[in-house]
Amino acid sequence: MRGNITIFVLIIFSYFSYAQGEYKIVFINLDEIISNSIAGKKLLKETDKMQNNIINEFTQIEKNLKTEENDISTKKNIMEKNQYNQLISDFKVKINLYKKDKFNKVENLKKFKIKQTNNFLSQIAPILKDYSTENSISIILQKKDILMGKSDFDITSIIMKKVNKKIAKIENK
Repeated sequence: MRGNITIFVLIIFSYFSYAQGEYKIVFINLDEIISNSIAGKKLLKETDKMQNNIINEFTQIEKNLKTEENDISTKKNIMEKNQYNQLISDFKVKINLYKKDKFNKVENLKKFKIKQTNNFLSQIAPILKDYSTENSISIILQKKDILMGKSDFDITSIIMKKVNKKIAKIENK
């Protein structure tokens, strides 16, 4: 559906270009800029490090919980039923706390990634604006929304160079 809208917009603009003059339309691959620019690589490295820390932390907790579960199951025949049931109840509380903590940390990481990506994109926006003004560009589209286009209209490498020169790291806002 989104691709159809993009094609429709391109057809409309190409029609108006014959009627009112020339519009210059280009496209850019923002995903490539995020993953291959210096600041984008730092962002990805930072979020990957945070994700790995979370994974390692929860792997250790899961290992401890598994050990505790095995320990509780070995005590089943030794303990009184009430004591055993209390151990099971306490263990279930720990499991629920673990699940909540894991969910919260994963959600916080997702929010952090989105926030940092949006900050990075907001830092790229002035570069795109300046470039479009300097080169009389009417519209800049994302490459993922383009069905087909001449490679001459792809400005990703040009913007990548400008981003690498102007953005050393992603500013937190």
